[in-house]
Amino acid sequence: MKTVSYDICSERNCRGDRSADDILSAFCVSCVSAYLKAIEDGCDRIIVVLTRQSGYTKTTSRSTKAIAYSYRNQYPKLTETMLTRASRYNESLKGLDQYVKEGRIITIQPTTSKGFSRLEKDKNKILSMYNDGYNQCYELLDTIKEFYGIK
Repeated sequence: MKTVSYDICSERNCRGDRSADDILSAFCVSCVSAYLKAIEDGCDRIIVVLTRQSGYTKTTSRSTKAIAYSYRNQYPKLTETMLTRASRYNESLKGLDQYVKEGRIITIQPTTSKGFSRLEKDKNKILSMYNDGYNQCYELLDTIKEFYGIK
């Protein structure tokens, strides 16, 4: 059985003779699509840990649109990447759901992430989300063992 860990850095190769626009746009690649890389690499059983609750859909904020607009001439690929990030993320989640239905992927995600920001500093909120994930993993332990053929 192949055990591999993927993170967002696998999408961020900044070496070579890539332009600044290419490099900057790579930093906006959706993290959720790392499961596709795992499938491409031959993994047939995958656990995906998400940071948003089931049913979450990403939207493009007005501030993101304004920032993208300000860079449109200097970094057109970055602009396009920023403006399409939400739709790519949402499409990737739809694909992920299909793999979950097929039984090829198990997801672990919070029961709720409302009121929780990407830069959350409230230790109680962080601890609450940690405990939520820990409890879910504990409840899924038998399912995960079965998923990987562990007795």
